[in-house]
Amino acid sequence: MQLQYTIVLSFLATAINAALTCVEGAPLPENNQERSWFSRQSNGIHVASFSEGYANFAAPSLDSKEGVLEIANQGVLRLSVCVLHPTRGLMCYWVNSGDTCKTNANVDTNWDVKVSYPILLPLVRSRLT
Repeated sequence: MQLQYTIVLSFLATAINAALTCVEGAPLPENNQERSWFSRQSNGIHVASFSEGYANFAAPSLDSKEGVLEIANQGVLRLSVCVLHPTRGLMCYWVNSGDTCKTNANVDTNWDVKVSYPILLPLVRSRLT
């Protein structure tokens, strides 16, 4: 019995961590973005690959736009990843470096995935005199 509770608690901790790494509300991409189109695989999963990761979308049926969206960031920087929601418009998620997250989503796979990379500004040192 104790093992079952441990497994359940472990699962809940994992689910909580995943939810915290895939957070809605990332900014819409303006510059420094990459676009990747969804491609339906033979197993029915729609996949969009980009240079630092991928987005998978699995719906319960062919005509359904609601399903599970999984986003993976295999890069070293935090990314803003956006997909088109049929009624809510562009939905953007923060995905931390090295993280993978899943969320229930309503995704239009006829649109592309937009990935926004942070702009790194050079550090300017000023000399105080």
